[in-house]
Amino acid sequence: MEFAPKREDILALLREEGQQISNDTAFSCTRIGEGKGFISLIYKVTVAASSYVVKITNPRAFEGLPEEVNVIDKVHDREVNFYRWASKLSGNDKKELKLPQFFGGRHCNEDQEGIFIMEDFTDRMVNDMDWLRGLRVDLVKEILRSLASYQSIYLRGDSKFPSGNKKAINHAFGFFTKLQLDAMEDKPWISEAEKRRDINVFTKKKLNFQESIRFR
Repeated sequence: MEFAPKREDILALLREEGQQISNDTAFSCTRIGEGKGFISLIYKVTVAASSYVVKITNPRAFEGLPEEVNVIDKVHDREVNFYRWASKLSGNDKKELKLPQFFGGRHCNEDQEGIFIMEDFTDRMVNDMDWLRGLRVDLVKEILRSLASYQSIYLRGDSKFPSGNKKAINHAFGFFTKLQLDAMEDKPWISEAEKRRDINVFTKKKLNFQESIRFR
């Protein structure tokens, strides 16, 4: 089941973020990212001469166990909270975080799907990438540097955002990692021994993580 972005919802969120938009402005949306394994429906939305990427998250449209549906809900809300926090940064802190621009969002609940509006990178993306093969080592290092910068900025700052409960985060860690391992099942470039090793390493780390949050 699809939940396409609703014109009135998108325009309202953009206006909340300071975008000047008239009531009669042109609006269109196109589905993108199909078959890439996203848990949200991804759209390219054009409003007048500007374009955005919009994620629509509806956990109730996801076929899974209740705890898995709850994870999707929490992951979306956490992402919205994070970008709201990051959008208020300034100076060197803002420069350090390499993030797409945030143009508004709302949480999931029983009455409405979640929405996340961000900068449109579709004209600068690689379309023929093997998403399951992974990234180059230098790109992984750059991602780790960015994560370290974010953690440093967050820990030394006064402004915080709701991070969700640890049980949901723990379940999300296991849920999405298992999806990645399952996706590698038929890939010729990873051997059976490597698959077993990765599963063993994942299981040990997950157990250690569970123990670490149990005693906090």
